[in-house]
Amino acid sequence: MNSTLAQLKTLYPLGAQQKLIWQLHGQTSQNWIYHVRFSARIHSELDVRALQRACQTLVDRHGILRTTYAVVDGQPRQQVCEEGTVDFEEKDASDWSWEQLERGVTQALHHPFDLAGGPMLRVHLFARSTGDRILVLVSHIIAVDKRSWSLLIDELRLSYLLETNQIASLSPQPERQYIDFANWQNSLLESPKGERHWNYWQGELAGELPRLNLPTDKPRREMATHEGALYKSQLSPELTERIKGIAKTEGATLYMVLLAAFFILLYRYTGQEDMVIGSLASGRTRSEFLTVVGNLCNRIVLREDCSGNPSFKAFLAQVRQTVMGALLHQDYPYSVLKERLFKESESHGRQMYQVLFNMPEPNTPSADRLSPFSVPQETQVRVDFAGLELEPVFLPTGMSAALDLGLRVSEIEGSLVCLWSYKTELFAASAIEKMAENYQTLLAEILANSTQPISALSSVMSIS
Repeated sequence: MNSTLAQLKTLYPLGAQQKLIWQLHGQTSQNWIYHVRFSARIHSELDVRALQRACQTLVDRHGILRTTYAVVDGQPRQQVCEEGTVDFEEKDASDWSWEQLERGVTQALHHPFDLAGGPMLRVHLFARSTGDRILVLVSHIIAVDKRSWSLLIDELRLSYLLETNQIASLSPQPERQYIDFANWQNSLLESPKGERHWNYWQGELAGELPRLNLPTDKPRREMATHEGALYKSQLSPELTERIKGIAKTEGATLYMVLLAAFFILLYRYTGQEDMVIGSLASGRTRSEFLTVVGNLCNRIVLREDCSGNPSFKAFLAQVRQTVMGALLHQDYPYSVLKERLFKESESHGRQMYQVLFNMPEPNTPSADRLSPFSVPQETQVRVDFAGLELEPVFLPTGMSAALDLGLRVSEIEGSLVCLWSYKTELFAASAIEKMAENYQTLLAEILANSTQPISALSSVMSIS
């Protein structure tokens, strides 16, 4: 692979999320769990050199892809390199079996990133024939979050159009870079506004934080692994529309309705009234950072109490207030919150929650174009990408799961798609499949009567 970086001597502090990831990266030999990837089969004639130039454009436009990391006086620092050459590798796979190809792609995906030397973007092209190639892009979450990754892949599409003379120009280079966000975030933490954010979270999370005791199929190990799996379930368009309807009637968002139902599901599984789960916020509350590439995403902690046997309608109003408060104070970094709430010895490697609920922001063109590549499909899907015919590729490359359980809900072509991630060392696939079924049944019963107490929901009472 060909990669060069010309260094600048200016060193900057890391952003809060960067610092957390840098610490986690150094704590495991399975660094690939912090990789993000895009993989597709190209069923078209490809201009390889145009693709390489398009990938180079990404590196040229976004400093975070040219950033390296070093420890100075005991503290991690980042430096943005003035120039960088994209790490672009071609391999002749014309005589490879599909099993050999899977191994080659897995090796490309799992190869560790050198945070000290860079670069933070790798491109692999496996040529099976002139009109059949596997394209794999890999980066590290210290450099990108999901929104940034969507922006980069869409920018790659536009850059390839430019390099093949299908468009005349790209949009101007972003005025702000990730280093500007990191500086703003670090300044916020030293400001009165940052202290107000801290006071809010301190109040929300006062006292001992409960740990969700989900019933598991296997005993919890002392030394946990990150081995995981995915299960996909889908709500019908009719059920999806009805859920949107109750959200509108109750002055809530689709996210809030689905989150409230998820809390009730967890309540029945655990019997715990006081519950804490995690969610994700974009971290882009300021307009100048909307198109910045980097890991701006922040984890927020949501705490609910369903004591008193409320109706779903009443519980939804409670969840609505919790979410609105959390979003208002989402700029306070999760890693700093954890350090201040726990003693340093307790916060090391400790999560404030074991379950995550997330619903990506809808209606962003780049995210819509990427949706077939983020959720496994039952049938073959082909997508136009800069005049190329691309088919999403999902290879068995070792799914990771940092948390016990996660639920990501996306709206795709009028239906809500639920992607359940879970630790295989704790849960059997059949248990997660049953949980997904219970969630869907629970939603249907809530829609039938949102004013009855949650204990009266037969689907909730029948969960075993």
